[in-house]
Amino acid sequence: MKPLPLLFLLLCISIFFSCKKKEETFVRVRLYDSYSNKGIPNKRIFLEVEERINQVGSHHYSYDSIAAKNTDANGYVDFGRFDALKNSKYTYFVGQMKGGILNGSDYIVTKGEDNFITINDQVPSTLTFNFFPPPPYGTGDSLRIDYYRLDNMSWHGIITDISYLSAGNQDIIKYGNYYFNIDKFKSGVYTNTKDTVFYNDDSAYFYNVNW
Repeated sequence: MKPLPLLFLLLCISIFFSCKKKEETFVRVRLYDSYSNKGIPNKRIFLEVEERINQVGSHHYSYDSIAAKNTDANGYVDFGRFDALKNSKYTYFVGQMKGGILNGSDYIVTKGEDNFITINDQVPSTLTFNFFPPPPYGTGDSLRIDYYRLDNMSWHGIITDISYLSAGNQDIIKYGNYYFNIDKFKSGVYTNTKDTVFYNDDSAYFYNVNW
């Protein structure tokens, strides 16, 4: 009759150490637009696990998805609690899909802890310039717009009547106030106009200039 208690003891030890191989982990994520100082809603966030597989002389990695959720109206995703494998060959991370690649390498989950992770992202807008009427213009005539983001004056965009035709009339911009300086030479007369416009994120904008 003695083997039975011994078997029960071994089973308890096995269960105990099996439990110790996992660590309860909590993950909450906020997707944050640092230009608008707002959370970004309705974007897909992934919680993934990476497994390092060792082989003779080398190793490779496999990946598995634990969960995927959309951010709420304030940019938050709550993945709650889950059991993370304690073995160091497993790494947990969160991220977004960017160009078909999950950018989770900077957002590692710490096992056995409450993780509150902020993912910084910017949702750009498009700015389309319209010249009325469009170029080409007469000999000696020209139209040039220099534009700057006021919180970063080193960021400098330029569009001219020449680039309007050759390179297109659209640019990608970020949230903020923009300063415009417009130089126009028309029939030998020079005029200069200055302007400031605020642009939000994730929108399509148009800037119209009359010739």
